[in-house]
Amino acid sequence: MDYEITVLPPLSELVLQEAAEREVSAEEIITEAIKNYMEKSENIG
Repeated sequence: MDYEITVLPPLSELVLQEAAEREVSAEEIITEAIKNYMEKSENIG
């Protein structure tokens, strides 16, 4: 299932910078962040 997520500045600028440093897409950075958030939420609850 695909979702559309809007990332506003200044967060979008940070995501693009991190993606460039890691040489991956911004989508990969966002996906990783969401997965990490979901894993932490599962561990808390």
